[in-house]
Amino acid sequence: MSSSTSKSKSTATVPTSSTAKSPYDVVCVGFGPAALSLAIALYEQPRPLKVLFIERQSSFSWRGENFPMDRSSMRTNLLQDLVTMRDPLSKFTFLNYLWSTDSLIAYTNLGQMNPPRLVFAKYLAWCASHMDAKGWTRYGQVVKNIEPLSKSKDGLETWKINVQEENTGAAAPPVFAKKVVLALGEQPKLPRALSGFQFNDKVLHSVDFMKTLPRLRQWQGPSLKIAVVGGNNEAVEILEQCEAYLNTTKVTLFLSDAAFRQTDENPFIGTLLAKSKGRSPGPDFPTAQKEALASLYTSQYESRIRAERAGKEHLLDIHSSTDVLGVEQVNDKIVLKLLDKAATGHSQPFDFVFLASGYERGLQEDLIAPAKHLLDSRDGTISVDNNYKVMFRRGSTASDSGVWIMDAFAKGGDDTFPSVALRSGMVAKSLLSVSQPRKQEHKVEEPTERAVL
Repeated sequence: MSSSTSKSKSTATVPTSSTAKSPYDVVCVGFGPAALSLAIALYEQPRPLKVLFIERQSSFSWRGENFPMDRSSMRTNLLQDLVTMRDPLSKFTFLNYLWSTDSLIAYTNLGQMNPPRLVFAKYLAWCASHMDAKGWTRYGQVVKNIEPLSKSKDGLETWKINVQEENTGAAAPPVFAKKVVLALGEQPKLPRALSGFQFNDKVLHSVDFMKTLPRLRQWQGPSLKIAVVGGNNEAVEILEQCEAYLNTTKVTLFLSDAAFRQTDENPFIGTLLAKSKGRSPGPDFPTAQKEALASLYTSQYESRIRAERAGKEHLLDIHSSTDVLGVEQVNDKIVLKLLDKAATGHSQPFDFVFLASGYERGLQEDLIAPAKHLLDSRDGTISVDNNYKVMFRRGSTASDSGVWIMDAFAKGGDDTFPSVALRSGMVAKSLLSVSQPRKQEHKVEEPTERAVL
């Protein structure tokens, strides 16, 4: 694939259809960065495998391409790619991508340890193109659910994966597999206080800012007012984009904390990551990069000085220690219900609201619902072991069958990449292994760690 191509679209022949008697070895639902890293781990196995990745998008793409500032740098460095932390000699490292596409010298001249998002997106698409060429990908299809199918004396052996076409909603031929991996990625989430609301054309997630920017720049009404809610990197980037492209627009940021929190760059965190078997030890609260915060502070300071000199109103306001309690649409305005640090409640109208509220895991529960009766829990809660394998009742599945959830311990966003290579290696090893015979009773078994989803 050309290094100038930012998205990968399969031109390879779709893999031969599976049957209950001739299932795939592994079927993965989703084909984002985590699934792509797993694909690399399986691709590099010496034994031939029958593998399929099912993706609802029409081609490979990465959410990071749509962030407010796609030219900004990753939060992770060039060694924290899809594979280096697991196998630095792999041909799928970021450095080998640069070398293979005759881009190494040009990149080296940038002097950046953290790749620009546009470059990293091209690297991901380059990796995906190898999986396309191998016939391992199927785009434009949605998995509805996963049914337990055939069973032997050793337990469940085969899963039936019910699929439909994304564009038409028509049922597609089902897919059969011995082992299923769920790598659904993440979906934009609403703040908890707005959980009953729905995204629309005026209340949008921060990831949709760039798609909305042309509408904002063509605004013909009264002075445009935009609200940004949140304190993560995407919130900072939206403010910078507004400063650059919407410099006559009134922009207000609402931050629940007293100030932005800076991303922890403590190098000991990397050591924790290795010890935690690929699980991200990062914080649950939103953070922003040091460089992004410094740039925002400088631009805000300079714009305030320019406004004072011109005798004009400063168009960027940051309201810290302010919580958004609700939202409603009144005529053509979006009204935010706010509570400030003085415990004073008030409302404020805006034309557009962007929620930099992060992401949440896809709904694995819906996909696994037909197998709920097999789960190793009384209340139907999904748990995974320390190899990311769903815990079904002992004896209910055969040793070479099961379901894995790739993002069970993941934090998401750019924070996914430090752990993704280690995580995919663990999942691949578990997928390719056969359960060992149960240990003798007099031996002490190593405790199994669970993640409850």
